[in-house]
Amino acid sequence: MTAQGLMADCVSLGRAWHELNDPRNRPAPQATIEALIFSLRRGVNELIKPATLRRLSALAGDQLEVVCLRVQAFQPNIVVPWSADDVDLLISAWRKIS
Repeated sequence: MTAQGLMADCVSLGRAWHELNDPRNRPAPQATIEALIFSLRRGVNELIKPATLRRLSALAGDQLEVVCLRVQAFQPNIVVPWSADDVDLLISAWRKIS
């Protein structure tokens, strides 16, 4: 909802507060994304580590999409790219904690 929409008479103060303070409505800082990508280089088992899950939970939906594309585009001579199944696990983990 836009800021102007939140000012409508039909929007309660509680709803406006929730919309403004919902972390899913605010993108994560780029540093958080880079730290997450760095940890995901170690593989899908990183999805059980608290620090990785904390960073993952901070992502907005469009940022999750970027992360999914980046882990699949890892350079094979540096780190193993994630498979589609691995990315599905990443998305599932994000949904559970978001």
